[in-house]
Amino acid sequence: MTFKERIFYQFLPLIFGVVFSFLGWQMMISGFEEVQSLRQMERTPETPLNSIISGPVSVTGFAESDQLLPSRHTSTPSIYYRYTHEVERRDSEGNTYWDLVDQETRWLDFSLNDHARSVAVNADDPLNAEIDWSLPISFQTVTGDHRYTERRIEPGDKLYLSAKAESSTDGLKSHLNFSRDAGYRPIISKYDKSYEQQRMGSAGVFYLWGGLALIVFTMFCVAVLFRIHKVWQYQVLLITAVSIVLIHFSLLMMKSDLLAAQARFDEQWQFSHQRLQALEGLINRGDEVAEHERDQVTANLALNRYLLESQLNRFPEWLLAAIWDVSLDPSKQVVLNAAQQALFDRQLQKLAISNLSDGVHYAFFIIGLLLIGIGSYFGFKKIRFKRLIENIATQKTVGLVPGMVEVNGQAVLAEDEEALSSPLTFQDCCWYHYVVQEKRSSGNKTRWVTIENRKRGIDFYLQDDEGQVRVDSDDAEIISDARTVRHIGKQKHTETIIPLNDDLYIIGEAKPNPKASDRLYITEAGKQLPFIISNLTESKVMFRKAWQGLLLLNLAFMGVVVSGLLWFAQSGSFSPADFLATALFGPIYMLMFTLLLHYNDLIFLRQRAERNWINLGVALRKRKNLIPSLETVVKTYLSHEQSLMTAVADFRSKVTGMTETHDSIAGCMKSSQALTRQVNAIAEGYPELQGHEVMQKLMTELTRLETEVALLTNGYNDAVSLHNERLDTFPDIVFRWAFKFQAMELFTSGK
Repeated sequence: MTFKERIFYQFLPLIFGVVFSFLGWQMMISGFEEVQSLRQMERTPETPLNSIISGPVSVTGFAESDQLLPSRHTSTPSIYYRYTHEVERRDSEGNTYWDLVDQETRWLDFSLNDHARSVAVNADDPLNAEIDWSLPISFQTVTGDHRYTERRIEPGDKLYLSAKAESSTDGLKSHLNFSRDAGYRPIISKYDKSYEQQRMGSAGVFYLWGGLALIVFTMFCVAVLFRIHKVWQYQVLLITAVSIVLIHFSLLMMKSDLLAAQARFDEQWQFSHQRLQALEGLINRGDEVAEHERDQVTANLALNRYLLESQLNRFPEWLLAAIWDVSLDPSKQVVLNAAQQALFDRQLQKLAISNLSDGVHYAFFIIGLLLIGIGSYFGFKKIRFKRLIENIATQKTVGLVPGMVEVNGQAVLAEDEEALSSPLTFQDCCWYHYVVQEKRSSGNKTRWVTIENRKRGIDFYLQDDEGQVRVDSDDAEIISDARTVRHIGKQKHTETIIPLNDDLYIIGEAKPNPKASDRLYITEAGKQLPFIISNLTESKVMFRKAWQGLLLLNLAFMGVVVSGLLWFAQSGSFSPADFLATALFGPIYMLMFTLLLHYNDLIFLRQRAERNWINLGVALRKRKNLIPSLETVVKTYLSHEQSLMTAVADFRSKVTGMTETHDSIAGCMKSSQALTRQVNAIAEGYPELQGHEVMQKLMTELTRLETEVALLTNGYNDAVSLHNERLDTFPDIVFRWAFKFQAMELFTSGK
């Protein structure tokens, strides 16, 4: 392995693998935290201000404050403002961007009012956790190359708060803060709870998908580092890694969910009973407002118990809850009267489902479909080519038969042929690709513009130690490491060549050469089959195709995963069980991909043999065109040779009535061989005919077609042997049984 190859196949995969794994894990953690915050918000029903009790709460109301701040730019009286001043700048490549040069954020404590009650909000406490201020732009202006922006909360603005409620000792008074020790996401938002859940869900899906994508690419780096190229080996590696990660975070999320739900209900049970006891005295004195608050608190407590009970009854939580010592105390029952039951039902219906926004949903869905489609199609093609390289045995030029072949040798030209001269390095070659690019600026953008792109190739011979075969390089995929790049002024010149006398690896289709009847030449077999000319070794070409295929397969796998995550996210479910189910999507896709790959292999091998069989029949029918010439020779010169007349008539009859069955073609070949023997015998018995022009052409054509038929027969038998061998190996033997694949019969003309 050269130093350059060590860099690309050892050093870089190791470095990128470490970086991808670290970043992937961090993104998974961020995604996990987003989903956890979302689920905590789901477990916290939106509560009227007159019935909040200690603990995390979700509330909505209108902002009020006796003291106000003038905003920095517009001097608008505000409870909160964030001011930014940006300057438009230009980078070294001419692109513009906004550079932040000044910013200021200030806010005050305020009160929240929902027309039933007002509670104090301690937002300006320095001990509070970092608050997520979710606010639209209130004001923005651009003056020259300066941009000024303000986001504000003004008196009377409707706000949604995810906060921590703390009650007085008598349980009748409460205030809101954002202390760090509470299990919730501190939020002050001008949007509603549903919007904030969508925002968290979108961020969670993005981070989880991004983390899984990086972990998938980590496995690709591992495959390159350890030179793993077999699809099933890579599938095991990839599925194992992704499943472990998803199962780990699923179980972690499940445990955290159960413990948090139990802790929240126990806390709610304690504080609710303190509040209810305090309200009982007011109710006894005829306070109707206190009676309504009692019903609301009782309904909230019943809803929290219902959520915990539902969670404990889900699969697989009910299996794991006992292991983690999570249970619902049967003594903590909540009995509801008719009014409380009505409040409970209304709150249950108001629980916000965490759907993604339509824009995010469709964007992710389209991305997932594109990744699946592009990755599957092109990955399948690359891996299929790689499998053909593996399955087709390397042959010597002398032993080639028609069909897909694989050969090694040196590129040479015939004595009367002239080599190409490469445009940049002026080397003798049989193929070159020359590209000239120029660096140009347009406005604030700089890009490379191609001003010349030229390819040229000539036919050449591939020579090994036993002979040579002609190669038609048109439409071949050229893989070459003979590449030169030179920078001349603002231009970049790139040249890739196949030098003469270079050691080459070629895979393509061998066909009878129309210019030399007894020889084959290598050319393109069709767009769905490989035709590769490379000065790399077979193993390097095979690894390159394999890793290109695996890389594309990664894209498809990522599309499958994001589709799975999106399916559950859009249905309003972000439960840990959904992530466990998503872990199954990858193996199902990989299994289907492998089955399709093996099925396609068998179809290709069968069609290859069938095509060779048809070519054999075509070659035999070509001999029918010789019958008029034979009859002319016989009638003119050899009318007394009755045996030759009989052979001509027999061959005419056989080839005219020939079908595609083995018996029919075998009979035709017997008749053809008998005719050839008769002609050769007569030519030996009548030396004066050998100099006759018609006879010479006739014998040459007979010999050429006889050789072509022999080559095609060998090619057919070779294809049948490979097809039958695959039918007897696992897992192809399963397809043989499931899809009724039949072993094909070898052909012998003496049958």
